[in-house]
Amino acid sequence: MGTRFNEGKHPNISVFDLNGRIVYSKQAKANQVEINIESLSLGTYIVKADEQAFKLIKS
Repeated sequence: MGTRFNEGKHPNISVFDLNGRIVYSKQAKANQVEINIESLSLGTYIVKADEQAFKLIKS
């Protein structure tokens, strides 16, 4: 999974399961970041990047 941010933004990326546990966390080093979701179990996750949040469904 990949996402792109505004130039100059290097947000902290966190992926949470639906129980609120952090299952992945990374500080972005550039305005584009790749997240390896291979190790995540099938299910629904919340991806937060500073003030933005996205729903991720791995099926």
